[in-house]
Amino acid sequence: MIFWLTGIALLKNFFLIYKVKTDWYGAKDKKFDYIGSIIYLVMIVLFLYGLSDWTIHEFVHYMPFIAFILFLLFIYEQKKVASPLVDLSIFRNTVFTMSNIAALIHYSATFALGFVLSLYLQLVRGMDAFTAGGFLLIQPFIMTIVSPKAGALSDKFSSRLIASLGMGMMMIGLFAFSFFDKDTSFYLIGINLAFIGLGFGLFASPNNNAIMGAVEAIFYGVSSSILAVMRLTGQAISMSLVTLLLSIFTAEAIESNYVDILLHSFKYIFILFGFLCIIALFASLMRGKENVKE
Repeated sequence: MIFWLTGIALLKNFFLIYKVKTDWYGAKDKKFDYIGSIIYLVMIVLFLYGLSDWTIHEFVHYMPFIAFILFLLFIYEQKKVASPLVDLSIFRNTVFTMSNIAALIHYSATFALGFVLSLYLQLVRGMDAFTAGGFLLIQPFIMTIVSPKAGALSDKFSSRLIASLGMGMMMIGLFAFSFFDKDTSFYLIGINLAFIGLGFGLFASPNNNAIMGAVEAIFYGVSSSILAVMRLTGQAISMSLVTLLLSIFTAEAIESNYVDILLHSFKYIFILFGFLCIIALFASLMRGKENVKE
């Protein structure tokens, strides 16, 4: 249901955009690509709904494949239309492309962390919701402190190395969570959350700097929009993956073994997230030389 509501909200935004009459910077005399927007909207809704409800309805098994076909159609339409929604030539820039791929996979691997850990702390460890929420603030607290410093460091040193270091730290932290059980010390959980928060802070700002520093000023608006799409799409994918795995592992669960099955599912969720971080780490390292304007 949540994905249908998201689709309705996006459709509403589509009609709101239609009312906008002011030309944006660099877009004077260009028409809005309504066809491309509709294709993208349907593609995202089908992909996410199909992924999250994979084990519930058999007909949704076809949705991710239909979404892939729509993705190819979207690429084709963007190449042919006079005023594309996204100027695909920007992806010829290796720094820009690899940094965005790293961002997409990063958010796919980390966004649902708070949701999974809240289930762990409440259902497995017996915390109340208020205490669990306060405990989970460790990660964003550390991230908030580190991010500005990491952004400043990336202005002086290599964004690629700083962001990759952060991604590597998150990878280690996520794999570490896969070994936690119902007796793991809360101190260890807190330390690992702080470790992941440190990695998040080291990755996010330098990666954003690399993206915005790789393009000409005329592409700033498009670049920031693409980065936002990567972030939001990654977040949605992250929750969809968790929903899918939880539905698979808990489908046959009964009350007597529910906690053990939850722990088992959490283990594989964190392993999956760790492997996603490995892929993102490779993308981050492969971005090449920063601040190259093409």
